[in-house]
Amino acid sequence: MQESDLSFEWQDSLRYVDYAFQPVVNPVSGSTFGVEALIRGTENIPFLAGESNSIDAYFDRAYQEGVLFSLDVALRHKVFQKFTTFPTYGNLKLFYNYDQRMMKMANYQPFLMEKLLGHYGLSSSQVCVELSEKHRVNYNNGLKLTVAVGSQKSRGFLVAIDDFGVGYSSFELLYHSDPDIIKLIAFW
Repeated sequence: MQESDLSFEWQDSLRYVDYAFQPVVNPVSGSTFGVEALIRGTENIPFLAGESNSIDAYFDRAYQEGVLFSLDVALRHKVFQKFTTFPTYGNLKLFYNYDQRMMKMANYQPFLMEKLLGHYGLSSSQVCVELSEKHRVNYNNGLKLTVAVGSQKSRGFLVAIDDFGVGYSSFELLYHSDPDIIKLIAFW
């Protein structure tokens, strides 16, 4: 899977986006356990001008056009490359948001992440896959999610539920995903 699988418009969008890393803190020790990769810059993408230029609009459009998985692969390259520039990256977990809608893409390849990680000298044990609160999972086929999450865990990835209690991050998702980590939103 290469960036060339994306149209010029989608490839061009990649030059506008970057990642910021937000610390993930262990609430017991107070130490930084990892960093969450947060995409930034979608407001500068020309083809989103005139419509909501939010991060959600970017991924929704990729989903509607059937390129969500290809876009995610290109973005993984960016985030893994940037993550490895941290002097202490070997001691941190990388929390990466996983849009469950990717499983619906015709070109979806569930084992591709290990190849990408290997390219950057990373391992699955350094990555925590965050299940998004933004999209409803079809629990009529809950087995598909259970198998997908179980497969990721058996390959060494940690699995987290992002923003538990918000959106679709519910007890139902907790039941079907058996996460290693449940992330809560801090209230100030």
